[in-house]
Amino acid sequence: MNRLGEITHRVRIERSWRGHMDLGLPGRRSLPLRGVLAIIFLVNVIFGSTALADVSVTASVSPLTGTSDDEFVFSVLVDGAQETEYPALEGGDDFDITLIGPSSSMQIINGQVSAQVSYNYKLTPKKTGDLLAPSTTVTVNGAPYSTKPFTISVKEPSAPSSFDKNEDIFFRQKLSKSEVYVGEQIVDSLEIFARIEVHELNFTEASFDGFWSGTAGDLESNVQSVEGERFRVFRQAKLLYPLRSGTLTLPSQTAQATVRERRKQKLRAPFGMDPFGNDAFFDSFFGTEPKSIKLRSDEQSVTVRELPTPPAKFPDWGLPIIVGKTDLKIAYDSAPIKFGESKTVELTLTSSGNLNPFQKLNLPPI
Repeated sequence: MNRLGEITHRVRIERSWRGHMDLGLPGRRSLPLRGVLAIIFLVNVIFGSTALADVSVTASVSPLTGTSDDEFVFSVLVDGAQETEYPALEGGDDFDITLIGPSSSMQIINGQVSAQVSYNYKLTPKKTGDLLAPSTTVTVNGAPYSTKPFTISVKEPSAPSSFDKNEDIFFRQKLSKSEVYVGEQIVDSLEIFARIEVHELNFTEASFDGFWSGTAGDLESNVQSVEGERFRVFRQAKLLYPLRSGTLTLPSQTAQATVRERRKQKLRAPFGMDPFGNDAFFDSFFGTEPKSIKLRSDEQSVTVRELPTPPAKFPDWGLPIIVGKTDLKIAYDSAPIKFGESKTVELTLTSSGNLNPFQKLNLPPI
């Protein structure tokens, strides 16, 4: 997701100079290629990496956009090493930075050892705006590895439309835009705010009449303060592309959750004695019970406009119209080849618009 709250699709088309693609698999064979399509949904964006031999260092943050009441998780992942020095952070003056702690993992598969260690930090913004996360330098086996800083968009907080201070858990949906053109991307954020423990959470599959819809990325979670109250926020993003003009309604969404609810009556230790000398222990351990609940969000509406009429000399290539920022790149190895050899040309189409109608792309013969 970029700073504007849009989610980018990428289509990569590989075309060999002789019209075939090498699958790169054992017992591989070449297949005729008229259009090879791969769509990659980008949600958590990984920035800046360096690598030497089998070691690489990357930095990431979740979420990439939020409010000044949110807490952001900044992670530095070292791949190819199980133990390293702690990262040296530079910059990040727009945040209060707190170390959450490292975590490591190691796998041995067919005698091959792979190891990772992740250093996690909590970023609390000091102000709003486009703020810079810190850059990092990690030393592994005496060699330095660095990542570059990147931007986090922080806005002023606003109370959810369905916020009630008496509720321990509630559900809302929030749209990235209220006015769009036909085919323009809308990010529908399904957000559940909870100040009680949530052990299981499942969003009900819903139909969006008048939209092409899809899920973008995995369920995200972070801590947010709403009018002085701290909530754990669970967020699932849906991608919506309106198929017709007019005022379209997004119906109320539902979710199933298993929570631990506080008992109304305080429990006391048996026989009037608390062996730990603190009734609060029994209240926290025995004073909650699991409960399955159904949550329902509010409705939302969006105004959809027809696309402007294309200019008279606008070329008609027989392709679907893409609404949104779009980029097309071509890449190939410039090394000379001999007659009869093949060369692969890669076309990458990146857009915040809807690329799903591109079931195939007929390329002209070479």
